[in-house]
Amino acid sequence: MKTIWKFFCSTTLTVVLAFVICVVAGWGSIVTVANRHFFEKVDADIFLPWLYNHGAERLDLTFWIYILVVLIALFGLNTFICTIDKLYRIVTLKLPKRAFYPQIIHIGFLVALLGHLVGSAAGFRTDQNILIEGRQTPVPRTEGMMVRLDNLDTEFGPRGPEKVRTTITLFKDGKELRSADISVNSPVIEDGIAFYHEGQGQMTKGVILDVDGDQGEVEFGMAFALGERRMLLGELYPDYAVDRSGQAYSRSNEYRNPVQVVIDSSGESGLLSLGRPGSSVIVAGATVRLVGYATTEYAVLSIHKDPGVWFMIVGSFILVVGMILLLFAGGVRGQGRELMKRTGAV
Repeated sequence: MKTIWKFFCSTTLTVVLAFVICVVAGWGSIVTVANRHFFEKVDADIFLPWLYNHGAERLDLTFWIYILVVLIALFGLNTFICTIDKLYRIVTLKLPKRAFYPQIIHIGFLVALLGHLVGSAAGFRTDQNILIEGRQTPVPRTEGMMVRLDNLDTEFGPRGPEKVRTTITLFKDGKELRSADISVNSPVIEDGIAFYHEGQGQMTKGVILDVDGDQGEVEFGMAFALGERRMLLGELYPDYAVDRSGQAYSRSNEYRNPVQVVIDSSGESGLLSLGRPGSSVIVAGATVRLVGYATTEYAVLSIHKDPGVWFMIVGSFILVVGMILLLFAGGVRGQGRELMKRTGAV
């Protein structure tokens, strides 16, 4: 048992593992670049389930990952045992408190490593979540959580969007939780779920109609009242056609010949072409004319849940505290201050 303990306490083992990890990671980067199409899907799923479900199918491309996982596990075990051993020696030998500082860094590293392990094994990742301004959308893989897009603020430069701020409001079981802004590389995090901005744009949400001189904006599939008329936008045929029996259908999902069914409150209906403004149809004696199209902004979000994120945040904080203590209160204080003077930090 002592032999095994000494083996994992060895600084030589730390150096060897670090070197081999760098070599394997370097080789893996070459394999990844050469097979981008295969590896581009890694970020779209949780790492360990992806490795189990898909990585095993192409061991010729992923064998280095399995080796790297084992090496990092050994490196973590080596760090853990070394830290325990050093803490035991510090306490039993009653060494000064500055002897604890390097171990604080090790503890922070281990906590962050634990966060990466938890995040690689649990949670979820979803992309291409489309939010339409003003509407509540269910948050995937949750119960009772909704998200609403409130505003999109985009600043454009010569090369396109330079600054994007997406304002969202989160709801849980019908109750508002909070409103917050998403910016580039700055997600909104709620209950361990992170909301990232992925893209934005404008989409057609309805039409602007004129019914016997009264105009208004109407969303697809909604009932409306213009003047004394009450009507409903029925089925929308993106590529309108009629079969041999006289039944209307859509030849495809592409908007080649879009036609909208307009239904009067009396039950009478008509077909309004949406191909270009100015087209019209008479429904129950009223002239319904297409004036234009109603648009709205939408945002595309990536919604991820990483249960290990707080471990990583706490671990990083502990690690930074340990480095500060080691730099300014430990044996390298003088060298640290001299380095800061030379770089102009002080």
